[in-house]
Amino acid sequence: MSARLLGRVRHEWQRLWYTPGEAANLSAARIIIAAHAIWVLWSWDIASMSGIPADFWWQARLSAQWRFLIFPSHTGVERLIEALALVALLAVLLGLWTRVAALAAAVMLYHLAPLQTFLVETDPHARGFTIAVLSLVVLSAARCADVWRVGMRTAGASTNAPHWEYTWPLRLMQLFVAQIYLFGFWGKLYHHGLGWFSPEQIGRQAVLFSHIVPGHQVSNLGSVVAASATLTTLGAVAVFLFELLFVTTLFSKLARRILVPAALGFHLAILLSMQIFFVSMFHLLLFVNWSWIAGRLGGLRLAARPATPV
Repeated sequence: MSARLLGRVRHEWQRLWYTPGEAANLSAARIIIAAHAIWVLWSWDIASMSGIPADFWWQARLSAQWRFLIFPSHTGVERLIEALALVALLAVLLGLWTRVAALAAAVMLYHLAPLQTFLVETDPHARGFTIAVLSLVVLSAARCADVWRVGMRTAGASTNAPHWEYTWPLRLMQLFVAQIYLFGFWGKLYHHGLGWFSPEQIGRQAVLFSHIVPGHQVSNLGSVVAASATLTTLGAVAVFLFELLFVTTLFSKLARRILVPAALGFHLAILLSMQIFFVSMFHLLLFVNWSWIAGRLGGLRLAARPATPV
């Protein structure tokens, strides 16, 4: 019995990481990761945070500063690193020198990321580089530019047969995203127990975040949810099941078809009720079967093309 169980585990492990995958899906992941990181880096003036007065750095431990090689009053250096990171990310986006460019971008984003804490709240909802840094390291070791890159002939896209080397990097990046929800579930359970997943707690969270998050309120849905026992109960059940089960998207196509769209609705509901915009929401695009979409669009274009006269 133990031998059969071990064989089953080995089979599922091989299926998870080494099932032949499509080159287009890995290339799409490369584009998604790079484009998202460029957007976050371009949107915030992160480098200027190095020039804020030294009094703001009193809580920054010296060990942490050495770990990230980041110190105050070096704005010019940080701007140079920021510019180089953008160039490296653009190279990754276009599929140029991805092995070197992805690793260089990962190192520079790792260095710049702590400066975000001066701009946004120091919680998981607001950080934008965690998935990017990890994924760029993976991409630097992967065949992520075999298709959908600058300078590639269109005809070459069809020559890349499914291969296991296209699967493990994508699955690892999907795991990084799934861990956000799994560890979110574990954190609630560890610090607060099952009581966190109660209608009362959901109501308190909706009211609290709708008032403490700075900026213009997107809607007053938080107050509506808090006032409804039905909505808070549904919310508690939804959070419990969603955060616990999202990790199954790594193993099941059916789970991906259900839980990935549900994740979009989940984050939209959080935005409307708690005013929290989840920056890494766009990484859910890593779960989309882009190879299938490209094939469908290609088939539609061929069907719409008039027949060549004989």
